[in-house]
Amino acid sequence: MAARRGEIPYGAVRAGMDGCNEVFVARAYHESGVQPGKIVAGQDVAYISFGGLEHAKTIYQVRKKPTTACCVKQYRRHNIEFIAHSR
Repeated sequence: MAARRGEIPYGAVRAGMDGCNEVFVARAYHESGVQPGKIVAGQDVAYISFGGLEHAKTIYQVRKKPTTACCVKQYRRHNIEFIAHSR
């Protein structure tokens, strides 16, 4: 889902914690294409890693959890939440 300047939409996939702030899965365009990254709650940018450096992006996309509960199985392992899709 498209977002900008610190927006974290409802249903964003949580990736963990950075100190006291939640971290969410994000991606953003940089040079050769879309790169995976993170957004830290309370900050106005998403961060992507490219060429051995971390780059701040004000326009990014946030990964959301699937909305069709009938097709999703959730389970926890080592405090990491995984989402598996069934067809």
